[in-house]
Amino acid sequence: MTTKPEEAAPPAEAHAAEAPDAASAPYRDAAMAPPVPPPSPLRAPLRSAYWAFWFFLLPFVFASLFVWGLTPPSGLEHAGVLGALEAIVREQPVPVGIVAFTAFAMALWSAHMRLPLARYAFPALRSDLPEAMRVPFQRAQTLLEEADAIVEKNAATIRRDLSAKEQAQLEEDLEGLRKAMSQRPFSEEAFVEALVRADGEVDVRLGRFRKSEIREYVESILVAVAVAMALRAFVVEAFKIPSGSMIPTLMSAITSS
Repeated sequence: MTTKPEEAAPPAEAHAAEAPDAASAPYRDAAMAPPVPPPSPLRAPLRSAYWAFWFFLLPFVFASLFVWGLTPPSGLEHAGVLGALEAIVREQPVPVGIVAFTAFAMALWSAHMRLPLARYAFPALRSDLPEAMRVPFQRAQTLLEEADAIVEKNAATIRRDLSAKEQAQLEEDLEGLRKAMSQRPFSEEAFVEALVRADGEVDVRLGRFRKSEIREYVESILVAVAVAMALRAFVVEAFKIPSGSMIPTLMSAITSS
């Protein structure tokens, strides 16, 4: 007995009928994308230690060596560019130290993702990420970690002050950003749209819990002051060599004692 052609659906057509409409999905191939792993509880202390070493301690050591190396013994004068640099350092050691500290810190920051132990402080970037999307992708990672930390720290206040609809919208936009970051293939348009939406939602709903620009400026000024005081205490004063005009005074003090 033969089967009528119209009674049996071809396998290809049956498979197409069962397949979901990819165009209707908010993120193409989102189901195939690996989930974004939650941040490790050790990432925050590791990042703090990483920042303290690479962007404070090491630049401070380099700046101290720079100032010390350009501070010649009393009575020794060099000619040319070296002599001019030594004269500047001799007259203004603290400002020169701050400039050197900033320059070394900026040089290290330009390679912050490639420094040793960086993978323990920062989440790894996707291998297929376009070069132009590396900085926005890092910004998205920081935004998600910041939002998670704020929600965890201020959960009671957020539940009290935000309506259920506002909380749901915040969670939806953050989850949308996570999906956009993990979808394959990576879509720049979907990612940028999700990042802008999530950043705006976090700023509106959680803005009062975020650091203000004034606070960041104050912290930067305090760091600069701390660096200046440390350079003055450990470099300028510690390695300061008496000038020729001070020798008679020192000799008279030694003789009288």
